[in-house]
Amino acid sequence: MIMHRSKHKTILASIFAISLIIGIGVLVYTTPQKVDAPNPIVTIPQDGPITIRGMVVCLPHTNTEGPQTLECAYGLKDEKGVYYGLNDTDPGYKNISAAPMDVLVEVEGIFIQKTSSIYQSIGVINVASIRVADNPKRISLSGEYLCLPHKDTTGDQTDECAAGLKTNDGAYYALDFALMSQTAPDLKSGDRISANGVFVAVAKLSSDEWQRYPITGVFSITDSLKKL
Repeated sequence: MIMHRSKHKTILASIFAISLIIGIGVLVYTTPQKVDAPNPIVTIPQDGPITIRGMVVCLPHTNTEGPQTLECAYGLKDEKGVYYGLNDTDPGYKNISAAPMDVLVEVEGIFIQKTSSIYQSIGVINVASIRVADNPKRISLSGEYLCLPHKDTTGDQTDECAAGLKTNDGAYYALDFALMSQTAPDLKSGDRISANGVFVAVAKLSSDEWQRYPITGVFSITDSLKKL
């Protein structure tokens, strides 16, 4: 009788084990597997002369984990989101240092494929010239210097101060001082100023950063900046 019960238990255990294996097999077979989407294909230009449009930026680091250093390695982010390092052929670094950031520019130079272990880029452009794209308009403006307000004033607000100008007709302009040949005077919110410079409409900007502000465009001051 005892042997009969033991044999019965063995048979039941075997049936349970076989059922468990089959069940696991069905589960593995029928469970949807996650498939990573392929990375976008980046066409790397051939070494040699290049003319390319994009936005002058500080190159992002390859490793974005942990503490980040605060240095700015100048680069170009093209209209497809691809990064290039920039190397100025001018001994005084005048091409890159005079280029406005957050404005669509056109860069001419010599491209060399070169990867970096520190920064995201597919190569380096030895820059011969950088100019603002789409024939920007030269204008003179005057008004109140201030921190640009946000379009969306609901919810939590960030504390950054984006330098701006509010003209007498109530229009807002973002201010860029990078094209000035001299150091900008110390300005505080509420100062009234006038200046000459280059205007680029917000629709021509390649960065979405300015969409948070109710601006007409970016006013890059070149000269004649003075307090009124």
